[in-house]
Amino acid sequence: MQALCAQQIPGDTFRNLVVDADYSGQTFKHILAPVWLLSYTYGARAFQCAMNGVTGAIRGEYPKSPWKIALLVARGRHRRVDRAVDGGADAGDCAWFG
Repeated sequence: MQALCAQQIPGDTFRNLVVDADYSGQTFKHILAPVWLLSYTYGARAFQCAMNGVTGAIRGEYPKSPWKIALLVARGRHRRVDRAVDGGADAGDCAWFG
């Protein structure tokens, strides 16, 4: 340890170098799991995601398109209206489709 510290001191010689490393009370926890980290920019914003390599769970932010969200909501409403008009019947329940 003293030799490593001595290498960091600039100059040719030094005096009275005393190294007293104390590692008591140091704790750490580690996990050995595959984790994929992703950081990217989309437009002017930066996004970060993490994926658990064991379960495949993904956490983080991603860009959302207001137009696509509005289209998805409108499509969901349209399907609910169709089901209400049909009474919930699908093609297999209708006599016309045999």
